[in-house]
Amino acid sequence: MGRSVRHIQHLKKKAFAKLLLTPIPLTIPFADVSVVHEHLPPKSELPSVMHNVTSELVYCLSGTLFLTMGKKRYTLKKGSVVTIPPKTWHAFITKKTQSEALSIFYPALSWDDKPDVETRMKATRIE
Repeated sequence: MGRSVRHIQHLKKKAFAKLLLTPIPLTIPFADVSVVHEHLPPKSELPSVMHNVTSELVYCLSGTLFLTMGKKRYTLKKGSVVTIPPKTWHAFITKKTQSEALSIFYPALSWDDKPDVETRMKATRIE
C-alpha cells in the first residue's frame, strides 16, 4: 500500500512550463490510472501536448481554463469536465485568474525517461 499523505501540499511537485503538477499516489490495487492536481497561474500559455496512448479526463476545480483541442476551442469553468482522447493535440491557457484542475490519465501516464507526452513550442492563442 502507498504512503499516506495528509494534504496535497505535502506531495512532490513537478513543473511543466508554468504548470505546477502534483501527482497523487493511489492506494487502489491494480489501478492503471494516474491522477494529477494541476495549478496554472494567471496569464499562462502552455505549449501544445499530445499523449500517444493515454486518454486524459480534466475536471476544472477553480478559475477558467481555455482549451484548444485539435482545431476546436473550449472554455472550462469550475465543475466543467472534458475528455481528451489519445493522439489529440491540446493546450491550456489562463487569462486573468489562476486555475486548478484534476487530471485523470488512463492508462497511467508514464513519468519515467520516456513519458507519453509530445510537445509543440507554442499553444494556439485564444483571444
